[in-house]
Amino acid sequence: EYHLHNCQQPHGPELRMQGIVWLAVVATATATPHRGPTPGSVSPLTDFRTTLTAAAAAHAKARGSGSAAGAAKTGLLRPRPHPRAPPAATGVRTTLPGPHQVEITARDGVNLHTVYTLPGDETVKYATVIDRSPYGDEGTELVSDAFLVFGFAAIEQDFRGCKQSGGKFDLWRYSYNDTVDTIAWIVAQPWSNGVVHIAGASADGISALACASQPPIPEVKSQFVIWATGDPYSSVFVGGAYRYALIHGWLKHYIIGTNTTELEAEVYKHESPLDPWWNAVTPDYTTVTTPTVFWAGWDDIFLNGQLDAFEGFQKATNGKSWLFIDAEGHCQDAHADYPRAGIEGRAALGALLGISLFLGELDDPTKGVPEGVKHITFFVLGSNRSKSVGGFYTTMDEWPAVTPTDFYMHADGVMRLTPDIQSTQHSFDYDPAHPVPTLGGSNLEIPCGPKIQNTIENRSDVLLFTSEPLLAALPVVGKLTVTLRVSSANVNDTDWTAKLSDVYLDGTSHLIQDGILRMRWRKKTLEPVPIVPNEIETIVVDLWTTAYVFDKGHSIRVAVSSSNSPRFLVNPNTGLPLSAVPTAPVVAHNTLHAGGVDVSAARLTLPVVKLSDLPRHEVI
Repeated sequence: EYHLHNCQQPHGPELRMQGIVWLAVVATATATPHRGPTPGSVSPLTDFRTTLTAAAAAHAKARGSGSAAGAAKTGLLRPRPHPRAPPAATGVRTTLPGPHQVEITARDGVNLHTVYTLPGDETVKYATVIDRSPYGDEGTELVSDAFLVFGFAAIEQDFRGCKQSGGKFDLWRYSYNDTVDTIAWIVAQPWSNGVVHIAGASADGISALACASQPPIPEVKSQFVIWATGDPYSSVFVGGAYRYALIHGWLKHYIIGTNTTELEAEVYKHESPLDPWWNAVTPDYTTVTTPTVFWAGWDDIFLNGQLDAFEGFQKATNGKSWLFIDAEGHCQDAHADYPRAGIEGRAALGALLGISLFLGELDDPTKGVPEGVKHITFFVLGSNRSKSVGGFYTTMDEWPAVTPTDFYMHADGVMRLTPDIQSTQHSFDYDPAHPVPTLGGSNLEIPCGPKIQNTIENRSDVLLFTSEPLLAALPVVGKLTVTLRVSSANVNDTDWTAKLSDVYLDGTSHLIQDGILRMRWRKKTLEPVPIVPNEIETIVVDLWTTAYVFDKGHSIRVAVSSSNSPRFLVNPNTGLPLSAVPTAPVVAHNTLHAGGVDVSAARLTLPVVKLSDLPRHEVI
């Protein structure tokens, strides 16, 4: 009930995420997992499905009670205190199996606050599941506790500079050393059998993946990473633009124990993608040895970094890693947009895969794989209409074959499959004092998901290009890009943004993905490269990745502009570093050049696949 209560909170996304992960894992622990159908059979309903269904029914009852008093009758809206570990004390032993509090001293003398719990008597040796986190022992660290019922010892640890640990938080740059020092302490304990598994959701999972750039830790046999990136830089700076709402809001609201104003000021000094400050967490998957289950989400704030990590791990581990992508990731408010994605938009397959990996069952032919899935399983998005072609899970060992398909932007605002031979210019003024407001997308601290865009598409600083209604359903799976030829008349730096949306039959424009490029970082160099006024350049805006089916009769839309605030920090068009003393912003006169001499530019490129290559697969 404590974690179901957390699932319902209207604020505090990390608390809600913790509740949802725990609900899935604990439900798994209390039921008989379904190991997948034999060929030609039908997947049976199991006690596990019954458990989750009952939990969902209780959740829905609480939400639909209509009053606080009615909701209280269910017991789900009352705060539920979680048992905390007793105070640490030298020479004092608590009743087994714990929990116990200890301070593990890192190599630089910083104390790392740690809680460990054993599944039984300390005379028995156990494998250990560790979760390191900035959120404390009532946050996502509790994910490790869920593995107690499977016979694992559980370790919860506060990041340095967070909650009860010493030192300063530094965006995971000390994660590897602290993890190594903590594991050295674990394997020296009389109850350890020397085997360690790492679990982590969100920031905790980033800590696990940050270790991938360093030499392998031999005691770590596998990992379970939920909604986390392997590349912190690209999650802090997207296309070179600072992800203001996410990073500023997260530091302010969740990092307790470090001066986050100072930390953010330090991050501002290192906005270059090649700045050595990021070296300790720059991913290098070539030496990875640990099979890993990745649980991602199409609307997640860390989607691209996690997909890249899976590809790197899968190659380095010779195909022994697993990927599950649900619809939402961190964006838990989007479940209403994905009515067929599971309970509150969730499916428990991710938890099942993580547990099976730690138990050593995924490679055991006598055990089978949960739900009979293959190495890549994902939800295929679609419109939220009941007759949508999308809205189902599929599973495969390799990504489906893609046919890159270009939709060219024409002078009349229509996107067509053929280039526009007429040369046209589409100009607008971008005023940093009046940016385009954020409406949906991969966010945490602000509203997220496939929000309807119409109210911000009628601005003079937004260029719209829309396809004709589709004659047949169009499935896409993979990376999305928008190629533009652009110039700015009066500034040495500006931003270019692009959004992809699905225009329904009623004219509503539903966001799918978006992207941004800060022009001074377009070359991805150590030092910024200013733009030359009136010089036309070809750029590519990365719109991340999706799996989506545009329904017949729907249209595809791209919206081009120069701002998306507060999702991204507004560009003042001055070209100054983020760490510099700001000066007065400048209104930029920006132009998109379409058609004419370079007919290959000004286009949306979609990774079109065959619907037959996306076989439907039932998952819990």
